[in-house]
Amino acid sequence: MWATARLTLRLGARSDAPGQRPSLVKDCLEPMAKRATSLRVMRTQPWRLPTLLAALAIGVSACGPAATDGGATSAPSVPVVASLPNVPDPVAGDGMVSDLATITRPVQPRWTPGADGIGMSDDWGEHPVLLEPPVPVSVITGPIDVDGAQWFQVYVLPDAMRWPSDFVAWIPAELDGASVLEMEEPAPCPDATAAELARLTPASRADCFGDEVLTFAARSWLVGHWVPYATEPTWLSTGEEEMRSISLFESDGGEFPRPPDPRVAWLDARVPLDVDMPPAGVTLLVKGQFNHPAAADCRRIRDRSGPPPQPPTAGLPDEEPEASALWCRGQFVVQSWEILLGPEGRPPMAGEVQLHRTTFEDGECGGVGMPMMRFRMDPDADDPIWLEAEGQPRPVIPVFGRGFRAVTEPELHVVGPRGEVVARDGTRLNPDEPFGPYAVCPMGDTLTITGS
Repeated sequence: MWATARLTLRLGARSDAPGQRPSLVKDCLEPMAKRATSLRVMRTQPWRLPTLLAALAIGVSACGPAATDGGATSAPSVPVVASLPNVPDPVAGDGMVSDLATITRPVQPRWTPGADGIGMSDDWGEHPVLLEPPVPVSVITGPIDVDGAQWFQVYVLPDAMRWPSDFVAWIPAELDGASVLEMEEPAPCPDATAAELARLTPASRADCFGDEVLTFAARSWLVGHWVPYATEPTWLSTGEEEMRSISLFESDGGEFPRPPDPRVAWLDARVPLDVDMPPAGVTLLVKGQFNHPAAADCRRIRDRSGPPPQPPTAGLPDEEPEASALWCRGQFVVQSWEILLGPEGRPPMAGEVQLHRTTFEDGECGGVGMPMMRFRMDPDADDPIWLEAEGQPRPVIPVFGRGFRAVTEPELHVVGPRGEVVARDGTRLNPDEPFGPYAVCPMGDTLTITGS
């Protein structure tokens, strides 16, 4: 197990608010602290710890990049995906969105309806779970009458800043004579763009678009939400051995915000085993569908093996097959994809390799017990430069500051701001030390290299 420690804090103006400096507590550390609590439900997915601890210590994900030149970032500009050429018009949804509601009173969700139903508790069964309003939910069933009281079955939508979320449970229609749920007004199904799909519930996605094949442009990044259930088939989930998910969102070209920043709406797409995984940090033209045939027999299963083993009625509820199938129907499954723009915001060209870029140029980080890493380079790969870290199931994305560039002749290598070769295929990197004269900052799934 390894984590990441921050040695200095880097705080600058938000990329979406030139000239304004964020609040360290409100905008950075407080949201990241809330997100870190999701570790309670992910004890069986320890590879998340480096990213969560890094985000908690730095607050970078919530704050965005340091700004230069009056607020403009130094990263190459990436056009808004909707304005890209050769992107087809979005498919219009069919029908109405009518399942959205908000929990407006603190309430303990229950595994089964009724005052005698099993109330949700923490993972150890020691403390009851209360959903503190406002909590957005998707209404699945109800109201139904149990012993003279009305109950709704709801899906609590995923929320990176809230635990628990992404589960199905029952809540009462009223508490002390006051309504618990506030239903939203029905609205027409939107067009199938990445931003609009991201704002829909899984049930609404499946209802609005059926199994129609959708094509849209989107920026890609690492998966934004970690599913707290094991899933069959496994590629529909976010498990360690078979990570087949990637986030899709619309971007105005800045480095931030990106998933799981709450300022951006993203859609976690699932990639079946017969489709190559798309790279993160590029603009894609994606083709796929909801209501995938695998959804009919899909199941989400709660792993209670620990460590330590959970009591049988603690933590998130066991999910009924019908609820699992509904969730699976609302997952966007990728059929094919192509790269429209590389990580530097240009169309891919033969003989050119684009680097992942950062606007940060100050501060240092260090890995805590992290293993050595090794650069890997393949000019024919979709993402030609990556890092391997022992014990980590996925490659680490190297992110470079100003002055670094990729050179393809006579073989692919990276040149630093001083004109020297800094990395070739097989070059080793110690995340606990500077990389030559350059600062490194490991963040779990990414590692930045900056300096001049």
